[in-house]
Amino acid sequence: MNGLRNQGVSMGGERAPDPEFLRVLKMLRQLQLNAVIGMRIEKASNNLPATVIFFRKENLPSEVESEIAEVKKLLGVDPDQNRVKLIYSPVRSEPDELAVQTRSMAQILIAMASFIEVPAQQVSEHRVLPPQNVPPEQWPIRVRCTPKKPSDAYAAVPYRSNWFWIEDTDLKSKRAFGFIMFLFTLADTGNNAGAPVLTIPTQ
Repeated sequence: MNGLRNQGVSMGGERAPDPEFLRVLKMLRQLQLNAVIGMRIEKASNNLPATVIFFRKENLPSEVESEIAEVKKLLGVDPDQNRVKLIYSPVRSEPDELAVQTRSMAQILIAMASFIEVPAQQVSEHRVLPPQNVPPEQWPIRVRCTPKKPSDAYAAVPYRSNWFWIEDTDLKSKRAFGFIMFLFTLADTGNNAGAPVLTIPTQ
């Protein structure tokens, strides 16, 4: 977001997130829960629809005003600017833009895969990469791995003599899994198969 980078995960290794990115993300979520920021669709100068993020400025407690000021500072937004245009880009070209470069579906899946427990033997044999070096309680999704089939799983699948599963009492992981399935639904373009071809033999 406006030059602040999230954590990166690839076959080449991991890249730590910018501390400012995590701070902005946390504060934006808190402001959203407090109904201080919102989104709406407006017509841009070219008469095309544009998504705008706006900050409330009426009747706000002083601590909330300080949080908004910090978010604007971290994102490089003018302190007097109470609306920014959301664009998809690695960089912004105008001072009133919030340039966001989202991950592709493949990048999302690679990132999520780094939070799957894997057998130590398979890691030592270079069959798989080890999970991220982060305490499991901080994982956005936790997929467990056990030799035996779990008795209380929300979702489970066997693979190479092990069971990979999400615990039914793990609400955070269940929510993340549901989000991934929702993305797959959005990406599904349906059945675009063409009409059958009739072949008529001739002599």
